[in-house]
Amino acid sequence: MNALFEKKDLVKTSARPGKTKLANIFRVANKYYFTDLPWYGFAKVSKAMKEELDGLISWYVEEKKANIVKAVMLIDSRLWPQEVDIHMYKFFLTLGIEVVVVLSKIDKLSRSELDKSIAATEKDFFWQDILAVSSLKWTNINELTKYLKAVLLS
Repeated sequence: MNALFEKKDLVKTSARPGKTKLANIFRVANKYYFTDLPWYGFAKVSKAMKEELDGLISWYVEEKKANIVKAVMLIDSRLWPQEVDIHMYKFFLTLGIEVVVVLSKIDKLSRSELDKSIAATEKDFFWQDILAVSSLKWTNINELTKYLKAVLLS
């Protein structure tokens, strides 16, 4: 979110996965909402917390599905898709919500590791196109922004 909106401190980030426990909702151009939902795919959180977050996400998506234009799933390229990521992807599809899968933190991988991560992600997400980005090096952030603008304007 920080890279998309070119604001360094818009959303707090942490080196520890799963630290975010709230939904962050942003109104853009007085017309659109971007919602940053918490995630826990690789986080070391209790089973109860995972169930609570899963319930929050499921409730929010089901409640707002009529207004959701597209879901963007961020997957850490170093970790490959987790079972919970694939489950959530399928959940979006069952609700008729289109999903774009974005591999993040690609600056942390060698070209060979990135190629393997992309291939595994494509396979796990049924050969859907994958956009690989790095907010640190700004790799493909402009492409993601252009894509999202095109979705909103269509």
